[in-house]
Formats: sequence, structure tokens, C-alpha cells
Amino acid sequence: TASCNCVAGACRAPTSALASPCSSPPSAPVASAASTTSSKSPSAEPSAEPPVEPSAEPSADPSDEPVEPSPAPSEPDVFTGDMDGDGQLTMSDALALLRHTLNLLPLPDEYVAYADINGDGVVDTSDALMLMRAVLGIIS
Repeated sequence: TASCNCVAGACRAPTSALASPCSSPPSAPVASAASTTSSKSPSAEPSAEPPVEPSAEPSADPSDEPVEPSPAPSEPDVFTGDMDGDGQLTMSDALALLRHTLNLLPLPDEYVAYADINGDGVVDTSDALMLMRAVLGIIS
């Protein structure tokens, strides 16, 4: 017997030469998903809308207005002990200073000037230790 290849109510040609046992008459073969994909982009189809001509009247659309640049955010003030320039004294600053004094990871040149915590003119591990104590609240 022939088998019916009905898909969503559309009957395709039977799989054998015999008449379809389906109650619907055979219709054109249903295209598979792979064959329905076209290499044409949707924009390649002709549009039913007429092209928009530019007008001499000013537009109410705010996107056509010139946009003024917003002011740049102000940089936080860098101060003694602020090794990353975020405007706060944190353990991150103390660890960055310690890494610098141990020659593990040098600080950027612009922050070295703020690394002499105790003011003795030398940036060393005593500065890193003093900064750690200040961050922890042990000294003020």
C-alpha cells in the first residue's frame, strides 16, 4: 500500500505509484527548511513603499540635531598612598606598593611620587607596611 506524506495538512505525493490513501488530493511537494532558505537578503526584495525624499523643512527628529559632547568626568585627586588613582585608600593600594618595593610589579611613574608614605625620601617596604596599617585603621 502507498503511504501518505502529509505534513501540517498539506499532502505531498505518495511514496509509491499507487494513489494516496489520504483523503486529501496530493499537492505540490512541501519544501524542506533547508531549501526554503534563500541566499537573497530581505533587503534585496523590492519595497512596496516609495523612497523617502529629503525635505527642506527642519526635522522634529532629535537624532538629526547636532549632539554636544558631554563634559569629561573629572579625574579623582590622587594623594599620598593612592597607588591606583581611584581616590580611595584600600588594601589594593598597599599591596601595589608592596609589590613595587619588592620589585615584583613596578608602579607607573606617575604614582611613584605618591608612594613615599612616611616622607623619608625613600620608597621601601616600611612605606607599604605603614599604608597597610592605615588602611586597616591601626594608625591614622
